Amino acid sequence: MPDDKKQKRADRIGRLAELATRNRYDPERLAALKRSISGKTRCPECEEVNPAGQETCDSCGAKLYPELRKKKEEAKEKL
Repeated sequence: MPDDKKQKRADRIGRLAELATRNRYDPERLAALKRSISGKTRCPECEEVNPAGQETCDSCGAKLYPELRKKKEEAKEKL
């Protein structure tokens, strides 16, 4: 990943973390809310834009946000 893309991604993550901290939100939940409102999500591997409900990236095939899916499955198992 080129340096400018890495910097843009770091800036975007930093803004989300700052907003979450200021409003006492969980950063992961805030990112999930942003994806559901926009209807789009970026691949954590290649930064390609994909539809929000998709499980894998159209471009590289990587799993989109597997840590959130794992947490959802763990929550379901607890019930």
